[in-house]
Amino acid sequence: MLDLDISEFFDEDGPLATAMPGYKPRPSQVELSQAIGDAIQDRATLVAEAGTGIGKTWAYLVPAFIQGGKVLISTGTRTLQDQLFARDLPRVRAALAAPVTAALLKGRGNYVCHYHLERLQGDERALKSRTEIQQLRQIQVFAGITKTGDRSDLAQVPEDADIWQRVTSTRENCLGQECPRIRDCFVVKARRQAQEADVVVVNHALFMADLVLREEGVTDLLPEADTVIFDEAHQLPDTATRFLGSSVSTHQLMDFGRALEVAGLAYAREAAKWSDVSRHLETAARELRLVCAPLDRMPGRKATFDAIPNPEEFDEALAALREAVDTATKALGAVAEKHPDLMAAARSGAEISVRLKRWATPGRADAGMADEGWGRDDQSPDATAAADLGDGPATPASILEGVAAAAVQWTGPAVRWVEHGQHHVRLHSAPLSVAQAFSKYRKPGQAWIMTSATLSVNGEFTHFTSQLGLSSARTGKWESPF
Repeated sequence: MLDLDISEFFDEDGPLATAMPGYKPRPSQVELSQAIGDAIQDRATLVAEAGTGIGKTWAYLVPAFIQGGKVLISTGTRTLQDQLFARDLPRVRAALAAPVTAALLKGRGNYVCHYHLERLQGDERALKSRTEIQQLRQIQVFAGITKTGDRSDLAQVPEDADIWQRVTSTRENCLGQECPRIRDCFVVKARRQAQEADVVVVNHALFMADLVLREEGVTDLLPEADTVIFDEAHQLPDTATRFLGSSVSTHQLMDFGRALEVAGLAYAREAAKWSDVSRHLETAARELRLVCAPLDRMPGRKATFDAIPNPEEFDEALAALREAVDTATKALGAVAEKHPDLMAAARSGAEISVRLKRWATPGRADAGMADEGWGRDDQSPDATAAADLGDGPATPASILEGVAAAAVQWTGPAVRWVEHGQHHVRLHSAPLSVAQAFSKYRKPGQAWIMTSATLSVNGEFTHFTSQLGLSSARTGKWESPF
């Protein structure tokens, strides 16, 4: 059946109509699918605007199954990712009797971590309410019976519940191969399945996280693919900007303070006054939040670096915070080899320090000049930030390796802004253009398909393609049949 011409799959008596009652051919869907098939065959980039009701999901799944090779499909949200994997993909695969395997892959924060779950079970004082006690028990049961560990499969605990942050891992606090539960790790299992599958369904956030990690030389997040399909592609420029930039919040700083105190007292009690180190850090974070209070009177409760109403106070508070983070990270670095939790905390501190240095440097005297060319080079402020933390010989190089690279992902103009929430302050920095970084991620001989209902402006695709550096992309617009 898979040797049919693409249009024949969509015929009134074709496999889709036979397997799916009520299906009716739509000329625009067939034309879109043929254009996608041509782009896959030619290993080209296609930007395809498909009006509502065309059925773009089936239009790209058919050629993906037939001729896509190893296929990566990226969706705009985790909800769409789940819908595609659980509903659309199985239906089209069954209708075509296509011999393809599929895997679902999300970011590590979506999977229960056995190690962090067990740590929280042993420290129920960290639970904030009876609700959290009940949620922890539900997660414990879930972790024992689930095959995937995907938190979206546990409906009883809301996906935005705070407890998830403490029973999942981050890149900074994951113990990797040193984890005593590595054999049971849901993230490792999901990535292994993705490596083996013919079609892998991800989301834009995970795709961009992979792009950032590949900039650092880490290549084991997403598998190599012959074809990459971006559904809801209009979201890509904003997602790319968010991931190629960086942010640090007072919430993160407080979490770092708690983590270093717990790890220090547990595994290196005599090495430092860990409670004092943590308290100093938390005090500096709170002081920054207080200094940012005037932002409440500004539109959106936010301001750019140049528009902060009390710049001298802000700069002083930021400098004090950087000093507190650096002190904490050096203390952790000196003992990090004693235990994986100390190593993870040290790595987290180094990451935060690099992000803070990006915000503080260049300073106000040269910000206007430096921001224009502020990017990744050997002399960039972030490229040396990790080294600044490692003055003492006791600091293991493995803690800081790659941290500086993680924070600088672009060349060209940048923007920095600070936002003041009800209970937090968040510092952001981001590139004004992601075109260079995004476009170079496409590998030679790889087909890229980008589709959405809204990609053109007045019939032109130039704005979208220039945002992502896709100057040689094929473009096309298929109107809704309704």
